[in-house]
Amino acid sequence: MYPKIKLFNTDQFIKMTVCILSVMLIAGCGTKNKEEIFDISGVYQFIPNTSAENTENSTSVQLRGLKIYTDDYYIYAKKGSPDSSSSYEIGTYELEDNIVRHNSIFSSSGTKKYEPKISYYQVKKNKNGVLEIFNNPTGQQMDSKKLERYQYISGDEMSNSPIDGVWKQTASYSVVEKDTTWDPGVNYKIISNGYFVWGSYHDFQTGEFDTYMGGGRSVMNGKNNQVENVLISAWPSVVGLKIPISIEYQNENEFKQTIVDSNTGVKYIEVYRRLNDDSIE
Repeated sequence: MYPKIKLFNTDQFIKMTVCILSVMLIAGCGTKNKEEIFDISGVYQFIPNTSAENTENSTSVQLRGLKIYTDDYYIYAKKGSPDSSSSYEIGTYELEDNIVRHNSIFSSSGTKKYEPKISYYQVKKNKNGVLEIFNNPTGQQMDSKKLERYQYISGDEMSNSPIDGVWKQTASYSVVEKDTTWDPGVNYKIISNGYFVWGSYHDFQTGEFDTYMGGGRSVMNGKNNQVENVLISAWPSVVGLKIPISIEYQNENEFKQTIVDSNTGVKYIEVYRRLNDDSIE
């Protein structure tokens, strides 16, 4: 005896078909939106806007600044010329469509320190990796006179060293034999995709606070040895140098770095903690 075969009810079939088509449509829309998500995370070098000439395909640009966007934070460091003052800023950001909101945590330029602020910018990124940024305080039309251009740098996206992240300096001092000199100031650093950028507002025994910064390639030789290949610095004499740094870990959210001056034997020691650690104010 054959089992009884139950035929489809026409109304049920139509309802089932509509349901399946709706699910497919929603899934398709979700895929499209995902593909269209605008992402600016990465490492960029500043392109000086010296002329109205199109610089999108420029391959020889004097490096005057570096900028890093992580998933949540940004930092930039700039120096207009060897004799000009330095500037830097660090903060969090939010991106919606082509509008980025910068929530600065700390920023300074030369001897001036600025209060935390919120800034809005319009951004565009083309297929060549050029990121264009426009001031947009009130949502007005883009103004090319306020344009900044950054060229994406192909860093080591697979880099995942223990010191990758966003850091705030909690101590800085130099040691000469038995003498220790403490350096007061505010210092932040981001290490990401094989690059580093740091900014500092310090009084390096000059009598007043000033802005210092640096950035370049970061290479780990094992877990406890880092080499910073300096591409930009407040001190032009160190640009191009490869600085060996010894790393000691206090825990996953804190490390100490030591740089030894090979000529004088002075040890420069800095302690950093992750900025997103709950214990950091």
